[in-house]
Amino acid sequence: MAGTVRRARKEGKLRGHGLKKEMLEFVDDSGTRITYERYTNDVCVSDFEYGPRYKQLCGACPEHGKRLSCPPHSPFFPDYVSKAQKAHVICVRFPAENFASLGRDKDCLTGYFRKAGGVLVDILLGFRSQGYVIAGSGPCLACEHCAGEAGSEVCPRPDRQVYSLESLGVNVADLCKRAFDLDLEWSSGSLAARHVCTVGAVFFSDGS
Repeated sequence: MAGTVRRARKEGKLRGHGLKKEMLEFVDDSGTRITYERYTNDVCVSDFEYGPRYKQLCGACPEHGKRLSCPPHSPFFPDYVSKAQKAHVICVRFPAENFASLGRDKDCLTGYFRKAGGVLVDILLGFRSQGYVIAGSGPCLACEHCAGEAGSEVCPRPDRQVYSLESLGVNVADLCKRAFDLDLEWSSGSLAARHVCTVGAVFFSDGS
């Protein structure tokens, strides 16, 4: 693994085309309809900022080493995307007010991200079924409890396993800002994020 960070060009947004924003509707398990935003843009893989230090940030997670989709099990970005030249980047963003009734403790916040992440994963798996390489964000949602927690090194559901961009070593905050001009938001103490956001990408070669 290289020891330096691969930096994208810093002047303005990523080179890309097809920036698009849609307002869509999601119906959760209770039948509640939630309106959310979906942003998409096609960008060059060479414009992604990545490096080992972004993978190393995962070391602070209490689940580090226990999830087969995360470091140290996840591959490095250039190895994973191989010869792909373009990426269809997708951002799914829910207004946090939609989840206000669910509470603000840690378990509830995890639930918010699972809901938003589930919408993104369904989109990404649709592309995988067509033969594309995909990556999401946050923990893999294939199983309620990862087999890695029990010491296994084999994923029982590889067809639904999704590596996150950050686990591959990508600077996701930079990608989101420069592809969509959006800032990732974080809840800390009394400061609550206004949106629940998750980002993924579909990788392909020119002409595919």
